[in-house]
Amino acid sequence: MVPFPRWSALGRSALVLGGALLVVALGSSAVWRGQALGHPPSPAGQDPADEEEREYQRRVMRIAFEENCLICHSEEMTTAQRLTPTQWAAEVEKMVNWGAPLPAEQKPDLIAYLAAEYPAEKPRPTPARLTPEQIEALSAQDA
Repeated sequence: MVPFPRWSALGRSALVLGGALLVVALGSSAVWRGQALGHPPSPAGQDPADEEEREYQRRVMRIAFEENCLICHSEEMTTAQRLTPTQWAAEVEKMVNWGAPLPAEQKPDLIAYLAAEYPAEKPRPTPARLTPEQIEALSAQDA
């Protein structure tokens, strides 16, 4: 008894090509993307995979921000800024010229991240304030 029939090279190629075509066909169908299963489309008709990629890139740029900006600046000082994309580009360029270790290939993505997260039209965050009780408690700890 032979467990598997011997396939000719032509037969194997046809099988691989057929499988590839099936994957492409399924990949472009609504069933494969989940829309026919009752899953709502993502906002503005965006592909969920595109949204996942954008979120991944946002996280990567957050790490770049932490590793290149927060080595000198406090997060509060940096994130309280509300600048236009042109102003963010000037700030990033200035910091690179002053020695920020940001790789050149990350500069455009970091500028886009900062402009999206901290745009000029977004209100500044309210600074944290200590209550008199918190000040008293901190003073008692120092004594």
